[in-house]
Amino acid sequence: MFTDFGADATDLEAAGLMTHASRVSLVGAIEPVRSVPTVRDYLDLQFRQGDGQLLDGPSSRYPDVAFLR
Repeated sequence: MFTDFGADATDLEAAGLMTHASRVSLVGAIEPVRSVPTVRDYLDLQFRQGDGQLLDGPSSRYPDVAFLR
């Protein structure tokens, strides 16, 4: 399931309407400034046959991305 709630949750936290712990439990600890480019590369790869290199393996460009087996 895809959602762009991450950016909204960050705004809610900044406004004092959501705790940091609540934001992390809902959308994870990666800030939108890092997660949005990662999602864009994934979508580019999946839908436009782009070469975002996100899924090629660990990358210094995406140190926040973990590969799980």
